[in-house]
Amino acid sequence: MMKRNLFKQLEERLFVRRTYRINPSKGFETLARHHAFLQRDNFDPARITPVVDETKNVFICADMCVRGPGGQAALAKQWKLPLPADYLDFTHHYAEYILATRCPVRISPAATVETETLGAREGSDIPEEAPHRLFHFAMIIGEPGDFIFRWSENFKKMDVVVARDCSVTGPKELLGPKGDQYITDANFTAWLTRMLDTEGYPLVPGKRELWRSGLKRIK
Repeated sequence: MMKRNLFKQLEERLFVRRTYRINPSKGFETLARHHAFLQRDNFDPARITPVVDETKNVFICADMCVRGPGGQAALAKQWKLPLPADYLDFTHHYAEYILATRCPVRISPAATVETETLGAREGSDIPEEAPHRLFHFAMIIGEPGDFIFRWSENFKKMDVVVARDCSVTGPKELLGPKGDQYITDANFTAWLTRMLDTEGYPLVPGKRELWRSGLKRIK
């Protein structure tokens, strides 16, 4: 089960405005368009709508969620994957959640998990009959990349890995002999705790140079 203090933090983040300074050269239009697209989903109607203020170079936002339960458990059952209990607990409460941090991350709804997981798999040379060992549970907003549950060959161990670009770092690399270089966290709770404690920056511990500089929190 997921720690109760993490649920408390997530609920509080849904109703607290945070203000970030944006580098104008990064492009306000892309950021605003992406969040407008995300809001087409059935987010909690009590959400705080993100605002881009180009005159002050700031982005004002709070986390957003779609209340659960989500369909991730059914998807994993279809793929015969033993999803971790803490993540299942999370998806019982939230079908989808956007962490509006310095580097925002979307904990994906089941439909997106399915699209991203199958898309990466189909783009590799993994045989169709091979068992699933990857589950793309979160996507990095504004950049091509996912956080992924990865199981060992005998399914006795699971960790969290990152694909900087799923078209480059695919299943073959993540499941191959050098796949451990992509590990970011031991489990979902460790990953979520780190995202909250660090404001999502850097997305990968010790690898600031691989990612955007991140929005600067000013309030």
